[in-house]
Amino acid sequence: MGFPVAPSAVSYIEQTENTQLNGATMNHARQHKNDEILTPFTIRAAATASLGGVLFGYDLGVISGALPSLTFSFNLTAEEVESAVAFLYIGSILGSLLGGYICDKFGRRTGIILTDVLFILGAVVLAGAPTYGAVLLGRVLVGVAVSISAIADVAYLTEISSEGHRGALVSCNE
Repeated sequence: MGFPVAPSAVSYIEQTENTQLNGATMNHARQHKNDEILTPFTIRAAATASLGGVLFGYDLGVISGALPSLTFSFNLTAEEVESAVAFLYIGSILGSLLGGYICDKFGRRTGIILTDVLFILGAVVLAGAPTYGAVLLGRVLVGVAVSISAIADVAYLTEISSEGHRGALVSCNE
């Protein structure tokens, strides 16, 4: 006599036994998923969307190399240096509040295009910043772009990739 077992548990046990008895069945199912062909569009789209992850890391790290030059050029105090770093995160907060709405309302692809524009605009503002305020504005713009990019890129890569390649393509962003 045994304990009563729920039907879903029985089917799981039967599947496990079948897999153990016939390992080729399980291996064949895995192999079939990975045999899906990556189209040139998917490869290009994944490469393009993954640049958002590169820019994310770059914009977080580039400030450490720029701080000595900024401090010298604008005669910054310690508090102003801290603000120059923190304004990227302030922009990221704004971007995270807007990112989901933008992606849902206008689509992931449009969200990625918006982040591209914001990254370029932020870089131009930062490169030509005549004042400390312009540096802060550029950092906020880049922060918004970083946050929306983190939302839009991953969602877009998930949508365009096949089931067998989804994990690999989405991890390209990171």
